[in-house]
Amino acid sequence: MGKENLQAYLEKYEAIKKVGLKLDLTRGKPSVKQLDMVQRYMEKAMVMGIVQEEEGIDLRNYGGLSGLSAMRKLMGEMIGVDPEKVMTMGNSSLRVMNSVLTFGLIYGLPGQAPWNQEKGKKWICPSPGYDRHFNMTEKLGFDLVTVDMTPDGPDMDQVRELVKDPSVKGIWCVPKFSNPDGYVYSEETCRALAEMEAADDFLILWDNAYAVHYLYEEEALPQIPDILSLCEEVGHPNRVMALASTSKMSFPGSGVAALAGNLPMLDWFRSCFANSSIGPNKFNQMIQVNFFRQVGGVDALMRKHAEFIRPKFHLVEKILKEELEEEGLAKWNLPKGGYFLSVYLKEGTARRVYDLCLDAGLHLTQPGATYPYHKDPRDWNLRLSITVPPLEDLQKAMDLFCLCVKIAAYEGK
Repeated sequence: MGKENLQAYLEKYEAIKKVGLKLDLTRGKPSVKQLDMVQRYMEKAMVMGIVQEEEGIDLRNYGGLSGLSAMRKLMGEMIGVDPEKVMTMGNSSLRVMNSVLTFGLIYGLPGQAPWNQEKGKKWICPSPGYDRHFNMTEKLGFDLVTVDMTPDGPDMDQVRELVKDPSVKGIWCVPKFSNPDGYVYSEETCRALAEMEAADDFLILWDNAYAVHYLYEEEALPQIPDILSLCEEVGHPNRVMALASTSKMSFPGSGVAALAGNLPMLDWFRSCFANSSIGPNKFNQMIQVNFFRQVGGVDALMRKHAEFIRPKFHLVEKILKEELEEEGLAKWNLPKGGYFLSVYLKEGTARRVYDLCLDAGLHLTQPGATYPYHKDPRDWNLRLSITVPPLEDLQKAMDLFCLCVKIAAYEGK
């Protein structure tokens, strides 16, 4: 196999182009079958009637800036923090992240000067990582600084060196089933992030988006420490704000976002946020609470989601091994949770693979999207979002992907 088969690969590719495929692996979204499953329980949740929370908040009226206590309890248990440290808000955790950053820029973190008063402010971006994180901080005026991701989290030697510079204001972290590699931060990494010496206005944005999005209940689930407690214990209570959402658990775009922080940080955020909101959509929060009650709780729901997603990861792993592993054309990590699979190709070929796939009808996330400024210095990483297509279409997509990887690897030799 190899260079001598390039002509056969090209002929097969041209034949596939004539089929007129329309396949899409661009975004990590629930499939139609997952949404149908959710809908059965959501319909019941939506007709359970208007209720008042135990603290007497009337869902029909203003108030409740921090969200319903039942929703805060559910989210606190989901991400492993005290519900008293949780606010439940609107449907978008990205919007909440943007608010945290904007408040830091305009008002400053508790007791600190606004970030906007400083030129050349920087933000650490473990890469490969989440493109929307990187785009957000870039648009808000931060210079993006790359550090390498490892199976245990960001390379902490690199991070510790960078935070010696007081103009470095924060770091993005997706601690569990990270986007795109599916890594889980080790306890050592979490403790290092909490303990390291950094500027007083340094902030960890802890986007725990996939906290319960596991695929294998038969294995011991990977756990991460409570980063809020770790930071508080070592004297850095204002260092972290954690986020999560139910969007990929219920209906994307209509879930509930949660923000968690130690009390000084949560009070700071509430004081800033109160200028723009009288309270969240309490009806939607009550529907979400009812939904989880109907489905039997978070664990029961996530087992149902995993039943749809797990076979897709297994199929992709099988195809990658059969088509690319022996020839050494790709490497990857098979995650135990999350929505993505990150593939590393021969250096200098990711853009070519993307273009070949696109021309044949397969849409992928653009190369470089998992790096700051969309610049993959080795042009080798592609993120595959494999949850949406049915297995038959996923088979076609992966067969085409592997064919394009072979063409790109051998045509330049």
